[in-house]
Amino acid sequence: MDTISLTIPPKTLYLKSMRLLAASLASDMGFDIEEVEDIRVVVSEAINYKMSDE
Repeated sequence: MDTISLTIPPKTLYLKSMRLLAASLASDMGFDIEEVEDIRVVVSEAINYKMSDE
């Protein structure tokens, strides 16, 4: 399994891009549409949580 590591500034400007990246990677890895959406939501919530922590 490949590992991808990203460091992004804690700004809402990057939220949409990170959701799209996560969804794209999940789709490329063969996840079905519901799983892709779940991953996109989890990434969004994780980023929002981390930004509220800053």
